[in-house]
Order: sequence, then structure tokens, then C-alpha cells
Amino acid sequence: METKTEVEFIPENALLLRAEKKSATSKAFLRMALLFFLGGIGSYGWWLYQDLRFIGEGANATGRITSSSTQTSSRKGKSFTTQIIHYNYEVEGGASQQGKDSVKTWRHKPSSASAFKPQNNDEIVVEYLKSSPEKSRIVIPNRYGEEYLLSFLAMVAGGSFYLTRFINSQSTRARLRFYGGLLMLMGSALIGWFVYVLFQSNSEVQRPGDFPLLVMAFFFMIAIATMPIWFGWSLIRSSRLAFTDPRELLDLEWMPRCPGRTSIMPRSWFGADAAIILDHENRVIHFFNCHVLNGFIPRNQLIYSCKINQIERIEKTYSSKGGRITQVTLKSPAGATRLDLKEAGVEELIDLLDSMGSKADRST
Repeated sequence: METKTEVEFIPENALLLRAEKKSATSKAFLRMALLFFLGGIGSYGWWLYQDLRFIGEGANATGRITSSSTQTSSRKGKSFTTQIIHYNYEVEGGASQQGKDSVKTWRHKPSSASAFKPQNNDEIVVEYLKSSPEKSRIVIPNRYGEEYLLSFLAMVAGGSFYLTRFINSQSTRARLRFYGGLLMLMGSALIGWFVYVLFQSNSEVQRPGDFPLLVMAFFFMIAIATMPIWFGWSLIRSSRLAFTDPRELLDLEWMPRCPGRTSIMPRSWFGADAAIILDHENRVIHFFNCHVLNGFIPRNQLIYSCKINQIERIEKTYSSKGGRITQVTLKSPAGATRLDLKEAGVEELIDLLDSMGSKADRST
């Protein structure tokens, strides 16, 4: 008579935590999408409004600088200078007006050199509003060019966050296939670009001895480009075994039978579904999609099983800016799985492994 499998999760509310985490991530992406998109639209509209006012009812006049000052700020070791320029100008009808404008020399490129090195009594071209002659500014081509670009990029970022949220709301299988395909496409595009650069560089090479260096650089870049292709393929490969409920793993054909009491700790491995399964009756541990095998090029094994008494548990504590972090490595004869002690269910898993005969080694 076949023993019925009794499944328990580590921790008990693992499925609830999984759903709450997915919901929290979805809300965070939605907030970021709204923040960037609305911020981009608002700022773009504001710069456009400033330009449209002068386009619609603006008039040009010759101004004369009365005084100027300089403000300098530093960020990341770079200096940024802003010129505060005061000037007089004459509007239609002969009335004299005073104006003030700020010119960011690292962004704006006025046609008048005086905007960069203003001198008293220098002439500049200004524009003012006919309905409000006291409102004016120095004529600067593409005054808000960089601001427009940043606003547009913010809208693109908002759309990207929303698209990511939409993709993440799909099933794990569909999500992994999309991201995997995108990574493989990016890697292929990089390889195509590297080939183009190689042929362009080869046509410009003057010395024959430089060609071998180009070939070496090409193969080095190809090795870099194959990384997203490899990772994308691994995501697509993992998508075939995605699950909604971890108990689905026990019914797969290639999964060893787990009679009697079975503990499952669901995990996430680079966005893919993963799990650690303990077979209490046979004292066997099954790593699903989270065990890295040893070798010249370590690779992730979709399913790896071994006796629990073959598992060596290594705990190491590291110091970081956020405090002390303890990592637990479950080392088998063929590979290892690394866990964070703060991860939900890890402490319960360790207690179970201790009760079933695993070996522990603690170091700091």
C-alpha cells in the first residue's frame, strides 16, 4: 500500500509570503511608473509652456549687461558654473526695462559669447513678452534642450516600469520566456555590433601587426556578449518547469518519489522558481533549480538530490555597511546552494537538517 505524502511548507505561510511579496513588488513598480511618467509629462509640459509663451507673443530686443555674478557647484568631482546676468533692454514704445537671467554654461550654448564671459556694457539679444514687457530672457538656442531630453527619458523610464510590472503580473513561465528572449536578443545585437566594429577597424588598420590585437579584442567581446545569451537561455530553460504551487513538483515524472512526510521551502533563483525539498522518510534532500554544480564553469542544475548526511552546512558571517550578514552554504559532493540566514524559512530548514543528520561548520 502506497504511503500518502504529507506536505508541509517552510515556513508554514510560505505561499502567503510569496503572494504578498509579488503584490508589494507590483505596487512598487506601479508607483515608480506613475512617478517617472507623470513627472516627465509635467516637467516636459512646463518647459514647453515657457517656450510657447515667447514663441507666441515674444519680441526681440537688444539688451546691455549691467552686472553679473558666478555660481559654481561641484558634483562627483566636476564643476558646474552658472552665470547670473542682469541687463537693461528697451521695448517697443521706448520704455526701458530691467531683466535677469541664469545661464548654465555646461548646458546652454548661446550665440553670444558674452553669455559665457559677460562683461558690463556688452550687448546681448533678449526676448520679452509683449503683454508683460517686464518678463524677458536671453535668447539661447535650445535653451531647454537637455531638460526636454531628461523629461522624455523620465517618461520612457515610467513606461518601462509599467511594462515590467505588466510582464511580472503574467505567469512565471511567460515572464521568464520574455526576459530570456530579450536577453538573447540583446546578446545577439552585441555580437552583430562587435562584428561591424571589427570590419570597420580592420579597414582602417594601417599596420598589419595590429590585426591580431583586433581579433583578440573581438573574441574577448564575444565572450562578454555570450553571457546574456547564456543567461537568457537558462531563463527559458527554467520556464519549462515553473510552478504555481510547489506541490506540483512532486508529481513530475523526473522527480524522485517522496512518500510520507515531506517539507518544501519555496525560493526564487534569479527570478525563476526554485525549491528545497526534504524527504523525511528516505532522509534525502532535493534541490530544485538552486544547486550550483562544481566544475570549470559552474552551472545550475534543475534537479539535484543527495542524502542529507552528505550535506555539509557552512555558516559564515560577514561585516558590511548594513551590519553583519550570515550566509549559510549547503555543500554537497557535487556542488552548493547558498542561503541568507534572514531569508524566510532558512532557520527552520537548518533545524530540520540538524535533526536529520547534516554536518555543521561555523566560521566568521
